[in-house]
Amino acid sequence: MAKTKITTGQYVNIVQPIASVGERITAQLVDFLILSLYSSFVSSIVLFAGAAFQAQDSTLVVLFFLFSILPDWLYQPLLEAFNKGRTLGKMMMGIKVADTDGSSPSIGKVIIRWLLLTVDVIFLLGLISMVCTRKNLRLGDLAAGTIVIKVKKGTHVERNEMLREFGFVAEQYRPFYRSVARLTSGQAGLISKTLALKSPSRDLYLNKLADKVMHTLRILPAQGATAQQFLFAVLNDYYYYSSIVEM
Repeated sequence: MAKTKITTGQYVNIVQPIASVGERITAQLVDFLILSLYSSFVSSIVLFAGAAFQAQDSTLVVLFFLFSILPDWLYQPLLEAFNKGRTLGKMMMGIKVADTDGSSPSIGKVIIRWLLLTVDVIFLLGLISMVCTRKNLRLGDLAAGTIVIKVKKGTHVERNEMLREFGFVAEQYRPFYRSVARLTSGQAGLISKTLALKSPSRDLYLNKLADKVMHTLRILPAQGATAQQFLFAVLNDYYYYSSIVEM
């Protein structure tokens, strides 16, 4: 499985799996199928309405353009721009378009990818480019400076649960421990479960886990911080870094 090293805005390197050529093609086919079904449905409605109201041909052409052709054209750029790099096909395949730092692409980059999509598809240049480049990039990606990556499964739900339970990570939050980006979702889950313990031995477990985290990540808690405060800070940072790459 191809992977890429993403450097986030906080200069943390995170290794992220690259979407395969097969996944990208499948996502595109799913989007094409969705648009075909939509266009067929809308066309039937327009024709039925036109016959019922005896609409002129010019009126039908305008209706077809507004409700069928235009949505088909704008489907991909609008979803990728406002759905964090994901069309419905990409969501089904668990992949998304991202900037080189792992964040969602800008509207400008989305438009560049969209403008080159026709060239990529009709002349198969996109397929050739994906096969020949290490990160499976089509011409639109090369021109826009974007990549298509896999979205880690489970982390979105896990993070939302943590946000509800502990109120983690406000929008203005800034991380403290850069090495926390190396934590896996399983390790973060263990910290979460330990913090949620109601056992009489909770403090003992927290101290042992804090020592383990400090040794593994080679970090030290802030002066005067308890084991619980330290572990909460680690989880804050973990969910912050996770949200940058995955969401």
